[in-house]
Formats: sequence, structure tokens, C-alpha cells
Amino acid sequence: MDDTSTTKDFGPIADDYAFYEKHASEAAADLRAYEPLVRACVRCFGERVAPRTPLRLLDFGCGEGRFSRRFLTMAAVPPEQLQLTLVDPVAAYRRLAAATLRPFALESAEVLHGLPPHPGARFDLVLANHVFYYVPDLDGTLARILRSLAPSGLFLAAMAGTENVLFRLAIDFFALLGVPVPFHLGEEFEAAVRAATHDRYETCDVHFRLAFPDSEENRLRLLRFLLGEWFARVPRPELLAALDPYGAGDEIDMHVTHRHFTVAAGGGVV
Repeated sequence: MDDTSTTKDFGPIADDYAFYEKHASEAAADLRAYEPLVRACVRCFGERVAPRTPLRLLDFGCGEGRFSRRFLTMAAVPPEQLQLTLVDPVAAYRRLAAATLRPFALESAEVLHGLPPHPGARFDLVLANHVFYYVPDLDGTLARILRSLAPSGLFLAAMAGTENVLFRLAIDFFALLGVPVPFHLGEEFEAAVRAATHDRYETCDVHFRLAFPDSEENRLRLLRFLLGEWFARVPRPELLAALDPYGAGDEIDMHVTHRHFTVAAGGGVV
């Protein structure tokens, strides 16, 4: 495993993750927050370079490409002007993402297990949407990505920390089990960004809603998604009771917050 791999196996919780995606407005909220930054980046790129120069986009943690498809649709870069690099540690996800995103770039995407091995790789736009939680070497990987930004490049990332009600639930469960939280929190990520950029970054809160029919099965689906391999170790009564405060009639209704981080190469602000 290299320093850009994930320490979490998402295969066993794929169905639970799909359940979360279906019932959360997280992706739509992320896209709304990214949109003005991405459009400004694309516009400025078009004004700076020759018409045939491709915009080089690194999608770090592309997964199956579902969010990436919506992101690229929003970005609206003509296929002949886009050069894609897709990074994900899971081979099956890389194949799906490459197929899903093929219409967005005239040339085939570069598809990699980790960050490009060649030190000269440069990118005009880097997206890391909710992927740094399970990157073993947070500081080293972040530093490599920031070094790969083109002179006017832009790095966009989403991360959740203790402001996020779902993460607070997970943190409480890990405390119950007596084990350290096995993923990076947004606070850790922000500290790494602050150190790497000497405080030259921007951040904002992103709010979304998670609502689904209230049943034991659905509660367990959400909590299995949150806890992964640790799910089976938490007593079921504690699991189910944790969502009681969010019951609203026949629904579980949660208002959730996470944060976006923006770094412009050279310390500029888009």
C-alpha cells in the first residue's frame, strides 16, 4: 500500500453507501458550493492559455465516478479541452470511473492507483471530495498534491469534522468501544492545510439534509456505512438508540454540516 491508498475497504458497505447517497443531499450541496470556484477557474484558464491547451484535472479519490460525472457536467469544459487523471486505490472503481467519465474528455483518462509517480505532473484543477479521511499519510499526500498545482492551479477539498452530526455519532461509538477514531477528521485536515500553505487557504461551511424512512433496517444501514468493520462490535440497542433524537414522525431527519477547503497556487484567491 502506498501513501495515497485508503485504509478502509468500501466493498462490504457499498450498498449502505448507496443508501446514504440516495437519501442525503450532500452531493448537490457540494456541487453548489464548488460551482462558482470551478467556473471562475475554467474561465480564467481559458483567458490565460492558447485555445488548444487542455485543462488538466486530477480527480483524487474518484470512486465509481458518480460524483465526478456531476462535477464535470457542472464544470462544462469542452471534451477537446479537458485532460483527466483519475486516482482511486480500488481497481473496480477505477474501471467504472473511466467508463463513466469517458464522454467528458476527448483523450482517454490517465487512470492510477495513487498519485502520478512522475514528479513533473502538473494540474490546473484538483478535486478531493471527501477522500482524505482514510489516506494514511495525510501530510505527505497533501504536500504532493499542492506541489503538483500549476502556477495558477486550484485545489478543492471537502472534509467533515466534529461539526458534522454523523461524525459525532461515529466518534461516540468509537469511544464506547474504547478505540481511537480510525480516520482523519476535518480538524486534522485543516491543520495540515494550514501548515502546508502557511495559512493561505479559504474554507466555508456546507449544509445538507439526510432524511429517510425510519425503520430498524434503515437505521442500521446508515450506521453500518458510518462504522464499517467496527459496526458489528457495537451492541445493537446502542446503535438503534443513537438515532432516536433525530426521529421526526415516520422519518429520520438530520441536518448535517461539513466544510470545503480551497487552495490557490501561489496563495491567490479565486
